[in-house]
Amino acid sequence: MGKQITAVIFDLDATLLDTEPNWYLADKKMLQEYGIDFTMEMKRKYIGQSIKDMIDDLKKTYDISASYDELYEKKNGYYLEIAKNNTMMFPEMKNVFNRLLDENLTFALASGTAKKVIEALFEDMEIKKFFKVLVSSEEVNAGKPDPAVFLETASRINTAPENILVFEDSHHGVEAAIRAGMSVVAVPYLITRPLNAWFHKADLLFENGMTSLNWEDIEKRFFRQS
Repeated sequence: MGKQITAVIFDLDATLLDTEPNWYLADKKMLQEYGIDFTMEMKRKYIGQSIKDMIDDLKKTYDISASYDELYEKKNGYYLEIAKNNTMMFPEMKNVFNRLLDENLTFALASGTAKKVIEALFEDMEIKKFFKVLVSSEEVNAGKPDPAVFLETASRINTAPENILVFEDSHHGVEAAIRAGMSVVAVPYLITRPLNAWFHKADLLFENGMTSLNWEDIEKRFFRQS
């Protein structure tokens, strides 16, 4: 018999919610102010990273003189203008989410997104009532792949890491969850072959991303073991 799963932690962007297109538009609008034509290809390297890590790298890479705080406020402000009332759960994830509700698990969120953005998005969504805690990497010392945000979330829901199942779309997130001692379902957002090695270390990998996510495989692997 495998580990008993009593709680589930979701990543937010590109895992629970279809947010990356809106984040790209927000980043593009922000960087246009500094003469940078930000393309989707340029965006790819930042998917799965915390806002702090992304802004630090943008400043260094493109020699942006604006302060971290200025970029932080612009990025989040533009995002909320675009995303408010315009963000949905992936259909495949919605099905899995509803089936997980039937398992009577504790639900939590651990994301690299700013806390005020998380709370603003969840205010518009009916799923907020199911979550015991919403935790941002801003509240710990480091973003993913550091396991800090997952360990902090586990502490807040009073659950041992070995009893937690994590859903992640990025190899940074998968690595962080594994380092935290948790079980992981990997659902890659970017299907770049070969997949990063960390994806293959997940307990369950949906190699073709969200379109291949299904409850049957999750149920068999974690909830109906013989």
